[in-house]
Amino acid sequence: MVSYDESCNKRQRLLVVANRLPVSAKRTGENSWSLEMSPGGLISGLLGVAAEFETKWVGWPGVDVYDVVGKNALSKSLADMKCIPVFLEEVFDQYYNGYCNGILWPILHHMGLPQEDHNDTNKTYQTQYDAYKKANRKFLDVIIENYEEGDIVWIHDYHLLFLPQYLKEYNNKIKIGWFLHSPFPSSEVFKTLPSRSELLRSVLTADLLGFHTYDFASHFVRTCTRILGVEGTHEGIVDHGKVTRVAVFPIGIDPNRFLKACELPEVRQQMTELKQRFAGKKVILGVDRLDMIKGIPQKFLGFEKFLEENMDWRDKVVLVQIAVPTRNNVPEYQKLKSQVHGLAGRINGRFGSVSSLPIHHLDCSVDFNFLCALYAIAGAAQSLGAGAILVNPWDVTEVSSAIKEALNMSAEERDERHRLNFQYVKTHSAKKWGDDFISELHDTFSVSDMKIKKIPLELPQQDVIQRYSKSNNRLIILGFFGTLTEPMKNQNEELDLKLNPELKRTLKALCSDPKTTVVVLSRSGKNILDKIFGEYNIWLAAENGMFLRDTIGEWVTNIPENMDLDWVDGTKNVFKYFTARTPRSFFEASETSLVWNFENADVEFGRAQARDLLQYLWAGPISNASVDVVRGNHSVEVHAVGETKGVAVGRILEEIVRKKSMTTPVDYVFCSGYFLEKDEDIYTFFKPEVVSSKLSHETRSKSSTSNHSIKKKKHLSSNVLDLEKGNYFSVAIGQAHTKARYVVDSSHDVMDLLHKLAVADTTTATTSDSFSETEDYQTRNANADWKPWINYVKIRELAVGDTEPNCIPVFLNEVFDQYYNGYSNGIIWPILHHMGLPVEYHHDANKSFQTQYDAYKKANRMFLDVVMENYEEGDTIWCQDYHLMFLPQYLKEYNNKIKVGWFLHSPFPSSEVYKTLPSRSELLRSVLRADLLGFHTYDFARHFVSTCTQILGVEGTHEGVVDQGRLTRVVVLPMGIDPDRFISTCKLPEVIQQMNELKEKFSGKKVILGVDRLDMIKGIPQKYLGFEKFLEENPDWRDKVVLVQIAVPTRDAVPEYQKVRDQVHGLVGRINGRFGSISSLPVHHMDCSVPSNYLCALYATADVMLVTSLRDGLNLVSHEFVASQESKKGVLILSEFAGAGQSLGAGALLVNPWNVTEVSSAIKDALTMPAEEREERHRVNFQYVITNSAEKWGGDFLSELNDAFAASEMKIRSIPHEIPQQDMIQRYSQSNHRLIILGFCGTLTEPMNSQNDELDLKLNPKLEGTLKALCNDPKTTVVVLSRSGRNILDKVFGEYKIWLAAENGMFLRDPSGEWVTNMPQNMKNLDWVHGVKNVFKYFTDRTPRSFFEASETSLVWNHEYADVKFGKTQARDMLQHLWAGPISKASVDVVRGNHSVEVHAMNETKGAAIGRILGEMMHKISMTTPIDYVFCSGYLLEKDEDIYTFFESEIVPSKLSHETRSKSSSSIHSLKKKQVSPNVFDLKKENYFSVAIGQTRSKARYVIDSSQDVVDLLHSLAVADTTTMAHPFSDSELHQTRNGSANLKHSTDGKTNESQETKL
Repeated sequence: MVSYDESCNKRQRLLVVANRLPVSAKRTGENSWSLEMSPGGLISGLLGVAAEFETKWVGWPGVDVYDVVGKNALSKSLADMKCIPVFLEEVFDQYYNGYCNGILWPILHHMGLPQEDHNDTNKTYQTQYDAYKKANRKFLDVIIENYEEGDIVWIHDYHLLFLPQYLKEYNNKIKIGWFLHSPFPSSEVFKTLPSRSELLRSVLTADLLGFHTYDFASHFVRTCTRILGVEGTHEGIVDHGKVTRVAVFPIGIDPNRFLKACELPEVRQQMTELKQRFAGKKVILGVDRLDMIKGIPQKFLGFEKFLEENMDWRDKVVLVQIAVPTRNNVPEYQKLKSQVHGLAGRINGRFGSVSSLPIHHLDCSVDFNFLCALYAIAGAAQSLGAGAILVNPWDVTEVSSAIKEALNMSAEERDERHRLNFQYVKTHSAKKWGDDFISELHDTFSVSDMKIKKIPLELPQQDVIQRYSKSNNRLIILGFFGTLTEPMKNQNEELDLKLNPELKRTLKALCSDPKTTVVVLSRSGKNILDKIFGEYNIWLAAENGMFLRDTIGEWVTNIPENMDLDWVDGTKNVFKYFTARTPRSFFEASETSLVWNFENADVEFGRAQARDLLQYLWAGPISNASVDVVRGNHSVEVHAVGETKGVAVGRILEEIVRKKSMTTPVDYVFCSGYFLEKDEDIYTFFKPEVVSSKLSHETRSKSSTSNHSIKKKKHLSSNVLDLEKGNYFSVAIGQAHTKARYVVDSSHDVMDLLHKLAVADTTTATTSDSFSETEDYQTRNANADWKPWINYVKIRELAVGDTEPNCIPVFLNEVFDQYYNGYSNGIIWPILHHMGLPVEYHHDANKSFQTQYDAYKKANRMFLDVVMENYEEGDTIWCQDYHLMFLPQYLKEYNNKIKVGWFLHSPFPSSEVYKTLPSRSELLRSVLRADLLGFHTYDFARHFVSTCTQILGVEGTHEGVVDQGRLTRVVVLPMGIDPDRFISTCKLPEVIQQMNELKEKFSGKKVILGVDRLDMIKGIPQKYLGFEKFLEENPDWRDKVVLVQIAVPTRDAVPEYQKVRDQVHGLVGRINGRFGSISSLPVHHMDCSVPSNYLCALYATADVMLVTSLRDGLNLVSHEFVASQESKKGVLILSEFAGAGQSLGAGALLVNPWNVTEVSSAIKDALTMPAEEREERHRVNFQYVITNSAEKWGGDFLSELNDAFAASEMKIRSIPHEIPQQDMIQRYSQSNHRLIILGFCGTLTEPMNSQNDELDLKLNPKLEGTLKALCNDPKTTVVVLSRSGRNILDKVFGEYKIWLAAENGMFLRDPSGEWVTNMPQNMKNLDWVHGVKNVFKYFTDRTPRSFFEASETSLVWNHEYADVKFGKTQARDMLQHLWAGPISKASVDVVRGNHSVEVHAMNETKGAAIGRILGEMMHKISMTTPIDYVFCSGYLLEKDEDIYTFFESEIVPSKLSHETRSKSSSSIHSLKKKQVSPNVFDLKKENYFSVAIGQTRSKARYVIDSSQDVVDLLHSLAVADTTTMAHPFSDSELHQTRNGSANLKHSTDGKTNESQETKL
């Protein structure tokens, strides 16, 4: 490696590493090559960066070169273009076409893992995986040859996932960035990949990881969290203290290149020719690669529907599609090509003519100039969605409507949309993308480098041992769990804690050494420590030193006298409750502390439950208790205040000194453990004692408050410690960031070291416990595969009862096929099971998406009719599964008082999959009308909430989904079975006889059982492939095991199911043919169902149950097996993709069914498992099954439903009433002085046609005449109160005689147009504005489709149009920047809206401003008549709703003087300062109308649905009192009916128009 010398004044080098070099190479001779630069986004992105760096490209040259001469010549030619080739000849096909594009690419694009062909042994997953790693090694070798110190290495895309790890292993100081140019899928898809963990861990070694969108970054972080168990934060991934930064950088283009090209004469000529060619027609352009993800068939189907529905456009529009061929030799691509050609031919045949064809489809690429010409004549979602018309390509109706909207769009709107997108493209260029990434990488590496410098040193073992042997009085303090405990072979083992057997004699030797004192300091209780260490002469400190046992076994209480433990029982009850509702969690209770552990539970569900648990604790048992609450990665601990290991060690040492009558000071301390952060004060405890000479105990105690407990007691030896710095070793286990001086990787390192200490001082060998190193010590290698221990769930038993169902039929004859086989099972079912939406290629109007959707809704209506015929008041209605997703809405529309629950028995997919569904919003909104929604697992519930957030723009919380103040509760309730039925059935004589017959039939063999429906999601092919691999690798088992598979046929007439059946039959025949004999076959496969009694006999006889579901809602077969195994206690192998994996995973062997090697290993583990482990696993799962029965599931759901409904009813009572329109109008006409206060945006503004319109705010045209009439009425004063600035309000209301209050009343304009500053004196300092503006600019720049507005006293950053989750994450980051910087000492309020962040001067609300506004008004208008009518309405933030309550204090039965009222109302104190009429208000309760718009929760008295209702109300008021008309106008002239705007959208996909909120 060449060293880098800064004195050389060279530019820093950037090595850009990608699979392919940006050149096309063609051999022109033995020693010569022709090279041409290939234009593209990546190259464009780095052209600007190259100006600052010396950039070199590393990658495959695009050609295979086998001869040395050719390689050398090509390398030399490429060097001139700053390119360095990586030659991949022997591995290229398996690396690139195999693992990269055949396995990784489909996974990344949500297409799933392809089935492995085991007949082709030359191209298996394993051979492709090996080739992939080998190719990454080849890239490493080339980089190392060319690397210079200080170089930046930027790695690109999924082809090089192992390269970051290989580089860091070579040199940890290399600065590495990695960018993914593909999507990243949800964790459910990625975790099917057999090599998932290795790939993730490798990329996490990079310093910075970049993604195009927040969705992709979010999926990556969540996948790492779920698969690796690491922590995900808004910054990235945290693993053992190391942070890998994850950030979003949408790539751009070089816009100037396209702008310049369009000015070239050649291009202008081509543009002219194209315009002539398509004269009189609109041109729709498509430019795509011809592959599965580009949606060309969906594009053609949408265009076809447009032509069907818009006959007048058939001769006026043409679709030009450039489809660049890719991978022509791949069958899937050939099939796609045929489909596209068929659609193009069909559409041209249906709608074309001799002179004109609607589609011009080209299977070729075109040169750049011609492409620019096409772009110029023709009329990327997360970045350009603000100006684009966004569509769901799977919804052909939506695509068709978008085409029509685009072709008919007004020039003004088209220009505005283009302006927005053009501005984005110009600003977010490829150069900016590259600059931003490199800049972020620099910052990240600098931070990481600083942290590395703080990481403790590796332990100097020889020095530890040498100093130990030379010391005279040693103190060894050890943790227990994770330090001395026995490692587990499987993370799901739930055995009792045991001492590592390799430590037994080591520990005895150390404890028997008179020079050594050993203390085990644990938070475990006395009983556990006594059981484990009873035979050792060791000091034990239980419950973090609250109880101390000396070497002879005597326990003493060491609890401080002031410690109150009244909180323990209440906390224990809360822990029991959450243990019962969180599968695979448990809690430990000791006398002074309790720990709830969710290590084995679903990671995210456990964390969500922990948040709920903390709320319960703080609201209840520990609200007034002196306790500390410690939140670990997978635990919640509650203990007495100040109870840490560091605090306890002083008391412990005092007791040791007293008992041992110490004469020699301690001169050596070794302290090690796997501790929580709060317990790491034990490492710093001894630091004040590290001295170069002996100090008296008294002297030290004065300087060390941590050791104060020693000071208070009896007279001890004057020399307790004589500890030199070199003799103190604090050692953390597996922690990258710790207070300890040193760090070791694992407890095995501690075990090694303790053994070496035990044998280091040969003077101890005279004891009876002496031992030789070879006699007792087992090497670490023997246990290298052991994994941490995990506990088990303890849940109380419940009685189970049976009830007979009462049935009422719903007859669906005419709609059944389209409803059930069509929409339910043909569309919704594949979506829910992550199989994607089938493409509507056929032209069958009788079985289209729409006809099936209509049938689905009609069937749900038929269910409604039957339910209503039988409904009685007070009934509870529990809707089941995806077949009835519209029923909750229909029921609530019929009667909102009906108690409705809905439960999904299938999985719920990630939002990326679900949102392909054309009817996505309608279905979600419908089920959200239920009072309670239930799911089997937290994954499914989380996906549902996330999907609602993404698609509907509602708020997701830990309780459920909140939409306009209404909460729909979402709960996780895994279903169970009736275990007693299976237990009792297994004891029937008939079943016992069947069991005996089965045992006799399979005598001498182990039986593996599979019971599944024969469909795509049950993974029967994967099961057989795993079993086949087991037989291949374990020939001694071939005659000793049989797999019995019951495959119950379903939907035999469906081609996809027939294909699965044929594939399964082929595998059965192959396995039996390979490994069977005349007398014995390894697979017994049955395409049938079996009677329930015989099924129980099979369950009870089997040794192993094998469940390999690919995507399953729950899989109750596993529960049935466990319930039937009371006698045999067989092993359950369970797919991690089955919902039951989250319930029974603690006792089962969890497998990834796509990883046949893993399935094979699990079969071997199950067949060879020791009886003790097998029984313990069964005990754990059996306890879960009998406790969490079907009856308990039903009872829990109904109990939760009752609670949710009751809570909802309470909230409904507090919802404002609908406004009494007639009363309001009548009282208006009878009043003498009216005050109308209105909001602006969302109240008076023009509705937008799309949520993505970002046009200038305009007054609703329907209000122009109305508002003029109201303003000209001498009895009426109109005030528009907005947080918008003066310029905006002047522009909109310049011609109106109206009072305007800008920036929430900070500036006031009277009807004559004069502005006055109305700011309180204490609000004049606005120095913070400039700094906040800079922060807002920064986040606007890095958050696609966000914007901010700045006025003189407030700033608002709006992320309404950005990705929902990304916007919220950025808002959190922004708040940190603000509080740490420009507003850290400023007098400001920060308001966090649903899609906005506002910063304004302190107490600047509409309610706070109204007093100042009224004072100014009265000063100006010399009021003679008191105000006797107030109408106040707006779409307001919650903090601004104090305006509604402002006037409540003014409601009086008779006139009160201003001074009297001002004393009783602080909110209007500013009125006192002006000389105004003594009678400001004479406002009766009936004459005050506060009206919220579209809010179900508000401080207003009344509520209306939309701003259109405000338009109607104001019109009614304007025409109510004809005597006030200064300029009379006809009703038809003023009022435009609501029908004209009934179709105006205030939101898309249900999103609230947040711009209303942010611009008020």
